[in-house]
Amino acid sequence: MSGGKTRPLVRGDMPQVTELYRSIGEGARSRPVDEVMRKLTECFVDVPFPDEGAPTSLVHEGSDGRLAGFIGLIPRRWTFHGETIVGLATTGLVIDPNHPDTKHTALWLTRDGLGQKQYGFSITDKPTNVVTKMRTGGAGKSTNVVWRSHVITGHGFRFRIGLRGIEDARQQLRDRLRWRRYWPLLAPLDRVARRFASAWDDRHPRSLASKPKDDLTFEPATAAAVHETRKALAEAYTPCLVDDPALAKWQYDFLADYPSRGAFHWYIARVGGEPVGWFLYYVRVDKPSEVASVVALPRWKSAVCAAMLDHARRDGATGLIGTTSGVMAHELIELGATIIRADRLLVACRDEKLLEGFRKTDALITGLESEIWI
Repeated sequence: MSGGKTRPLVRGDMPQVTELYRSIGEGARSRPVDEVMRKLTECFVDVPFPDEGAPTSLVHEGSDGRLAGFIGLIPRRWTFHGETIVGLATTGLVIDPNHPDTKHTALWLTRDGLGQKQYGFSITDKPTNVVTKMRTGGAGKSTNVVWRSHVITGHGFRFRIGLRGIEDARQQLRDRLRWRRYWPLLAPLDRVARRFASAWDDRHPRSLASKPKDDLTFEPATAAAVHETRKALAEAYTPCLVDDPALAKWQYDFLADYPSRGAFHWYIARVGGEPVGWFLYYVRVDKPSEVASVVALPRWKSAVCAAMLDHARRDGATGLIGTTSGVMAHELIELGATIIRADRLLVACRDEKLLEGFRKTDALITGLESEIWI
């Protein structure tokens, strides 16, 4: 069949899906193959608490029989202005950019995966760049077979704290040259410089500065505390995803079991006994530690970010790298963080009011592996 075919994911596909993930994603490439396959299988094959009749994740077989793409589908319930909206969340929209059926794969996976009629809303984080360009018109003429203009992108940033800044200097030079006529000639050299700068920074982190904790108290996270904090955040940010306690327990166990990422630390911040935010990171001794999530109620954003640095330093972290939404970026910059590049997010919806909620700066969005936290 010309262009291949899209079909449901089966357990036997996981070796090829894992290989595809590791060939494209930097994070997955740095982890052991067995661990990556185990975590992907937990999330997309052994689906936690699926809705009855919910769609399964999909793969696209190219015309040569190899897997050219994958999309992991997790049906979820969001709240928006007090109403429940059933939608699809995924962190797994991955397309092989070197496969001859790349364009066909991207179109069919987004149509058959994110474009299902029973779901009025879909969101995916970190899709392959070719998909983002095709869906939003970044590669010339827009090709959108599902929602036409109802697709937006953005809402995410990569940050670094306590690194030596070689990567920052490269980024500044790149920005100055990008729009000059000779930039395309320098792009290959820039890719080499980026790898060198990131590798140098990762091996030469500075010590983190100690910061005061203000009126906050902290406790190690539990599944019940995660659920409690999520509900508190839902009162301040919209849209906001709220889960039942059982799924919160699954999320906690899933994130805690990542040996290659380092020592797991998740803290709940409280004021007067009430939850006001959290931060989650993995401490590594041989490279910068990874911040998987930092969130807080508006009044406590600065204090929670400062406390994260203090706790990370005491837990043995030096440099920190992570992702955040625009909601937290200002507070992190004030603490010395450098925003490196925009992370990619794809949101598609038929409800203009809901889309507008994601366009606003008060949309709280961070990525946590198998989960979209909104």
